[in-house]
Amino acid sequence: MNLLVGGLALGGMVHLKADFPPGALLRLMIGNGLLILLTLGLGVPHASLRSLRFIGAHVSLEGRPDFAAIVQSADVSF
Repeated sequence: MNLLVGGLALGGMVHLKADFPPGALLRLMIGNGLLILLTLGLGVPHASLRSLRFIGAHVSLEGRPDFAAIVQSADVSF
């Protein structure tokens, strides 16, 4: 998972960095699975929240974006 997230970049200036501890993702997945099974599916929102908090705690941005280069395209279609 660290390699997957570590290979992502935004415009070549900003890179994503992941520092998942060994085994932590496996523990999260097992815990979420048990939570969902033991609550007969009612724990799905809580399991999703746990996953998002885990990712938010272990993924960070590195680099400095060039805000002057960010523009909105003229093609606006809704």
